[in-house]
Amino acid sequence: ADANGDGFTDLIGIKADGTMWLFSNNYTRDGGTPYGDVRQIGSNWGGYNRIV
Repeated sequence: ADANGDGFTDLIGIKADGTMWLFSNNYTRDGGTPYGDVRQIGSNWGGYNRIV
């Protein structure tokens, strides 16, 4: 899914501590290194085992 609206597919992950992280992908902007921009976007997701 394109979480930030830039036209590139991004990844969202949840760590074991319940924090949610966005791995932004902009192959052109990031000099050929996709998913280099990582930032926390949420917390308290530890009670979930699947988000679709």
